[in-house]
Amino acid sequence: MRYFVPQIKHETTIGGLTISQIIFLAIGFAIAAVIFFNLQAVLGWTGVLIADLVVGMITLILAFGKVNDIPFPTFLVKVIGHFISPPIYIWKRKPLESKPILTHKIEVKPVEEKKEKYSVSQKKSRLQRILNQQF
Repeated sequence: MRYFVPQIKHETTIGGLTISQIIFLAIGFAIAAVIFFNLQAVLGWTGVLIADLVVGMITLILAFGKVNDIPFPTFLVKVIGHFISPPIYIWKRKPLESKPILTHKIEVKPVEEKKEKYSVSQKKSRLQRILNQQF
């Protein structure tokens, strides 16, 4: 059975554009107009053309760009927030079991004392025994 998941839909106002897209386009157009009319004497025609193209590209990316179906301004805010905020580590402690679960019985045998194989006179270090061996 499929469940209905409500989707957030932005209201379109003029020509299928949202309010945020219209604002981005208006601000970009205003910046391009200021560059074109006020900085033409300083930058020249090619400088003004290049500057207006850069402003136009940035405006179009901000208005219409998407990264993984997320609007680009939202993505940009999240990226900046990621680099500014400190890392958050989340750790959930799991409760310990009171008794371990055993699948079979373990038999405990008493430890036997080892009897010496050599007499006291024969006890030499292993290194001395190796050195005394002839090849």
